[in-house]
Amino acid sequence: MLRKLLKYDFKSIIKLWFILSITVFALSFPIGYGMRVYNSPREIPLGLDISLQLGMTVLIFGLFAYVLLTGILIFKRFYKNFFTDEGYLTFTLPAQRKQLLFSKVLFGTISYSCTIFIFLATLINLICVSTNTPFITMNDIKELIDILNLQFGLGTGVSVLYIVGLLLEIIALFVLANCISVVFLYLCITIASIIAKKNKVLTAVGIYYLSNSVLAFIIMIFSLFGISSVLFWASELNDKQTNLFILLALLLIFLFLATILSVLYFIIYRLIDKKLNLA
Repeated sequence: MLRKLLKYDFKSIIKLWFILSITVFALSFPIGYGMRVYNSPREIPLGLDISLQLGMTVLIFGLFAYVLLTGILIFKRFYKNFFTDEGYLTFTLPAQRKQLLFSKVLFGTISYSCTIFIFLATLINLICVSTNTPFITMNDIKELIDILNLQFGLGTGVSVLYIVGLLLEIIALFVLANCISVVFLYLCITIASIIAKKNKVLTAVGIYYLSNSVLAFIIMIFSLFGISSVLFWASELNDKQTNLFILLALLLIFLFLATILSVLYFIIYRLIDKKLNLA
């Protein structure tokens, strides 16, 4: 049943999302090449100058609009399936509520993660094309391994394992952070659907931005006091200890975020299961 739920979720946005993704990424080639010409020593006509600046502006705004639109599509799918008249049909499907919720979380996480990946890939490609330099080469990788060999002193194998482990942790954190963003959005929609009789969408948006403001303030306070202390302590470590500290720190951050995700997910499930009468 989970496969069928995911199939219909992705089917609802895949065409529009695919067109948008191809469009924004493809635009990075001509605009990147144009920026290379723009930054070259030779003079360019005024009309071309204005066109290049306009194209760059359109691409940057288009990228942010692309991410925003994907968020809106995810928002709309969850809200429409759970909290409109369609919700009565959704909760009569031969699937448990936790399965319905999990499918929406998985759908939102995959969609949003792919969107952020395209966003970053477009920016990187734009920079590479405009500067006519590759993002990374085999020589860069070899140099990194040589540096780690000197720091660890245990051979190429350990250095490669360290790089692989670091990349896996970064990817896991990337996916987990996107999952938390989606689940947090779902939580705001769920709370708004419970407390608001009318204008539920506007209420959800208000709760989302108010909560983000509070979280941003908390993170700022933590950054001023907590992170500075950790960085001071880490500065006392040698190279080998620093590399191991980075892996351990990323692991602890992952566990912390996973705990937050579990709490948010549990709250949504309890609210849907106990507070809403949709079945």
